[in-house]
Amino acid sequence: MQFLVFTSPTAAAVARPPPAAEFARQTAWFQAALVDGAVANAWHGEGHAVFVFNAASREALDALIQAIPLTEQMQVRVETLIDLFEHTSRVQAYLERL
Repeated sequence: MQFLVFTSPTAAAVARPPPAAEFARQTAWFQAALVDGAVANAWHGEGHAVFVFNAASREALDALIQAIPLTEQMQVRVETLIDLFEHTSRVQAYLERL
């Protein structure tokens, strides 16, 4: 399964940023996750990071997120992704039943 994950610092993290070494450890974690395929894509948006995570289930994703350094200083929002055309075929079938 793939999940769209948005992360941003908590208000406490903005008020008191983490040590540079801890931030570097978090960055290294994401780099390793990209190499091993746990993360498919990573971007930075306005005030937040955006990732596509690969995980077998929501529970597996939650475990991955908990393993991220500084996770306690992140706000996280998750959306489950499905193939667009799988979705549109479901909508089409629904509309045809109306």
